[in-house]
Amino acid sequence: MVGTVVFPGAAFVELAVHAADRVGCGSIRELTVQTPLVLPEHGALRLRVEVSEPTTDDGARPIRIDARPDTGTGASWTCHATGVLDVDEPSPDWDLTAWPPAGARPVDVSYDTLADHGYRYGPLFQGLQRMWRHNDHVYAEVALPTDPDAYTIHPALLDATLHTA
Repeated sequence: MVGTVVFPGAAFVELAVHAADRVGCGSIRELTVQTPLVLPEHGALRLRVEVSEPTTDDGARPIRIDARPDTGTGASWTCHATGVLDVDEPSPDWDLTAWPPAGARPVDVSYDTLADHGYRYGPLFQGLQRMWRHNDHVYAEVALPTDPDAYTIHPALLDATLHTA
């Protein structure tokens, strides 16, 4: 995997946000990367973002993001991310007046360990600082090691939150 470039998780979120805006949804309820999208060393990819009609009474809409090589040969599509777009803005369902939350167990955070498993992140994408688990929740401290520029949420900061998964 040395030299392999993977499409960042933040880019999947950007695609989903754009699709949500186009169909009148206010937020992403969930988005799961099913298969990492490895970018080719040469050539291009075709992306397909599909938003289905609402499948529940609350108006939530399934989303799917696929890709395939742009070779002109009709290569098959691979599903890379799936999720659900929500009509409403989410409201917090947690209380973070104590930090870290009571009962949360610290989790070792090491980009060296990730590198040993083939996941290498440059300095800009090493924003995960600390992490805890409590029941089925993950809590994390992330920091952006650069100026946020003109982003509402910087892709490197969003990507660092995805390192908790």
